[in-house]
Amino acid sequence: NGQISSRSFTAHPKVDPRTKELVCWGTQAKGPGTRDCCYFAFGPDGKKTEECWFQNPFCGFLHDAGVSEDFIALMLVPMRVDMGKMEKGGSHYYYDFDLDLHWGLVPRRGSDASKVRWFKWKNSFPTHTANAYQEIGPDGEPKVFVDTVLAHGNILSFFPEENRKDDSPTIESLKVQLVRFCFDLKDENPTDGSYPKVPDPEVLLDMPCEFPRIDERFIGQKQRFIFCATVKQDMHSDSKSLVGSAGLNTYTMVDLSLGKVEH
Repeated sequence: NGQISSRSFTAHPKVDPRTKELVCWGTQAKGPGTRDCCYFAFGPDGKKTEECWFQNPFCGFLHDAGVSEDFIALMLVPMRVDMGKMEKGGSHYYYDFDLDLHWGLVPRRGSDASKVRWFKWKNSFPTHTANAYQEIGPDGEPKVFVDTVLAHGNILSFFPEENRKDDSPTIESLKVQLVRFCFDLKDENPTDGSYPKVPDPEVLLDMPCEFPRIDERFIGQKQRFIFCATVKQDMHSDSKSLVGSAGLNTYTMVDLSLGKVEH
């Protein structure tokens, strides 16, 4: 009905169980090759409650995000868009080993692009999030935590690559883990245009995995359990299915409270 001004729409919108809002975003939101990004949300009555436009650090692949009570954490993967190559019949995306992973922490209220915080980490590819939540520190400032699958390189190897290094992992040697990133928002945005580096994430599950889930009645809250598809080398996988073609053959429960894993 004309409420969505973004020209793109995420594949992974989230429903906030507290407010019943549908939390959404669009990247390349003014057309292919643009750095424009748009966060927006809709209430249970279908009416738009929020909209914030801002610029990504580069035009790249932004597939999934984590949603906490007050923030949306966007994962800008180092797969950049080269319009010149695309117009000549090339790929839409190129994985660039010279680019860092970038995270955008967007306040869910206020529609103020100046409040968007950007962080970076080393070259890597987070695929899908399990959850995000926040905690308020003694200084009154929030820390945002995001649980996600993280590949330490290009997990979508069917896309072309640029600036590959001698020590860059191949798809056969690629390390994939379930991890937790922490973003401390107490400091102001740098004024020189640089982005602070986020600390190395905590490893929650050290084995190949994908498609993590929680009980979605509690999105945005700290969770004890995460469920995901994993790879067990001693088990058969169904190559005719999407998950099986990736070698995923086991359903795994991670108990974050007890530090236990069940398959």
